[in-house]
Amino acid sequence: MRVGKSWRAQAMVAGSVIGFLVLLAPARSSAQDIEAVAHRKGITVPEAYYQRMQEDPTAYEFERALFRRAGGASASGEVRIPVILGLFVDSDADPHITREMVEASLFKGPAERGTITESYLEMSRGALTVSGDVIGWVRTGLTMSEVVGSDSALGPDARVGEWIVDMLNQADADVDFRQYDNDGPDGQPNSGDDDGYVDVITVEFLEVAASCGGPAIWPHRWTISAQTGSPFQTNDIGANGLPILVHDYITQSAADCSGTKVQDAGVIAHEFGHALGLPDYYHWVDRELGPEGRRWVLGCWALMAAGSWGCGPVGSTREPYGPAHMIGHSKGTLGWVNYLDIGEVWNEEIFLGPAQTDGNVLRIPLDPGGLEHPPTEFLFAEFRAQIGFDHALPATGVLLYKQDSSASLRPDPATNEPYYLTMLEQDGNRGLLKTTPEGGNRGEAGDAWGVNGLVGKLNGETNPSLRLHNGDWPPVMVHEVSVQDGLARLVVSTGQTPRLVERPETVEVMQIRSFAVPVRIAGGHGPYTGVGTLPQGFSFENIGDELFLIGSLQEAGENSYSIAVRDRLGNPSPTVTLTVNATGDWVIASTDLIEGFLDPENDPLTDGERVYLDQTGNNNNRFDVGDLRKWLRAQGPQERH
Repeated sequence: MRVGKSWRAQAMVAGSVIGFLVLLAPARSSAQDIEAVAHRKGITVPEAYYQRMQEDPTAYEFERALFRRAGGASASGEVRIPVILGLFVDSDADPHITREMVEASLFKGPAERGTITESYLEMSRGALTVSGDVIGWVRTGLTMSEVVGSDSALGPDARVGEWIVDMLNQADADVDFRQYDNDGPDGQPNSGDDDGYVDVITVEFLEVAASCGGPAIWPHRWTISAQTGSPFQTNDIGANGLPILVHDYITQSAADCSGTKVQDAGVIAHEFGHALGLPDYYHWVDRELGPEGRRWVLGCWALMAAGSWGCGPVGSTREPYGPAHMIGHSKGTLGWVNYLDIGEVWNEEIFLGPAQTDGNVLRIPLDPGGLEHPPTEFLFAEFRAQIGFDHALPATGVLLYKQDSSASLRPDPATNEPYYLTMLEQDGNRGLLKTTPEGGNRGEAGDAWGVNGLVGKLNGETNPSLRLHNGDWPPVMVHEVSVQDGLARLVVSTGQTPRLVERPETVEVMQIRSFAVPVRIAGGHGPYTGVGTLPQGFSFENIGDELFLIGSLQEAGENSYSIAVRDRLGNPSPTVTLTVNATGDWVIASTDLIEGFLDPENDPLTDGERVYLDQTGNNNNRFDVGDLRKWLRAQGPQERH
């Protein structure tokens, strides 16, 4: 009996679909995780790796195992990964890590940090089951030194391709490789709509990996044909009448860095993201600096950035981390989240539950697009809680990030060109867009919004800014973002024309003292200009999403003002009424009167107070010592309430 037939009964789920898988060839993720693994383990990458990358920038990348959803269907059903355990001639006769241990670590559990099956079930909210079949151990005819060569299997004398072909030749008689070609839209393997290639294969060895300082292969992904000249041809004839081929592979040790325990699923979870068509969201800026020369872009908040490596500063080694969840944009690509389209709103309150469980992500077009092209820039908001595979995130909070479809995944670092996805870090320090020497990091609590009770805002004038690629203010603004009672709360405007949010209450101010009363601007294209007939000495000032009425009232009582705004495009807002009530007598401390003469840069008096003191003093259009003397003689020192 062919082993593949019994596996089929165990692994295939009746009626399961994988209709999202359609070959996207031959796009590449254009980055590799070899250096990241090295950094995580505190090991130096062999120079031969960099030489090969210079000669062939496409080295150590998948060629065919990239998939994309078809017809708007979600990435659902079951995907099976064949995992072959390979021994060298000189490997231990009795492997201390068994097939059952690998199967438990990757797929069936229990596993201390979770399996790839559990990770993808959680990320997809039950939509996608990543299962696998573990084959072996298969002993090959090559020694470890023959396979590894002089540069940890990353140099020109490595024979990894031959080693994989050797074990495939031995396994071919018992494995039905047709069951692993399932990238067609109907969700059925080898049904005639697949491409004739095994989607992706994982090959594991027993010894400690070179990335841990061990003697064996450096973990990587690549293609068999890049090393042997052609894909491996199996004995299984596909629905197209041709032999099924094996091309793209992932290889890693079955053991952890101690060599005593089975490897966890973190690296495989990240690599499988590439098999689903997702790119890396980090950027090597200076390879001479090693991992410290990397911008992490989305950091440990995203599986396809640092979500399998760690958070915080880039140190020599770190505790195991992840696999964290994918960012909402990646989940949206796979159909695992619901994009909330709020349309045109003004000062709208929105609540989001944890994206990991609720699956809701707010996506707002920042530019209107047009008849000839859709919007190209978007704002995303998702609430990430420290739960499940995200339990080790730096904080529970709201992630705000921007998509610029016209931008590159890896723009020229010498320019200020934006990234395709950019995290809008709440603390504004742009740590995810800096290398280590520049003060960068892989993710920290300050990236998220609403942490520790903070209430933030985001518009065209804040830091970070919500401005468009061309520098213009969009009509989109986030007036408030916070975390309340386990939910994210956002107050958002997207309207193309401006409105003022009328304040229903009367604003209480102190008589004489200058006041600056804010009124929220909702929608429109900033910056804005205040409109209205004001008393002498009054003025407007626009700061971000607020229009300030600035003035001073010398008489007690209520005063009402009709105000409006006009945006950058000339769009006016409706007029609203703002009522200000000057209450009580003005009281001033003598120390405040004197402070401005002693330290003019820290004068506590307002403009309204200076005007009043001058008018009741010598009336020479400035507050001076003569005004001070007259006030003190007439009033005597008093304390401000």
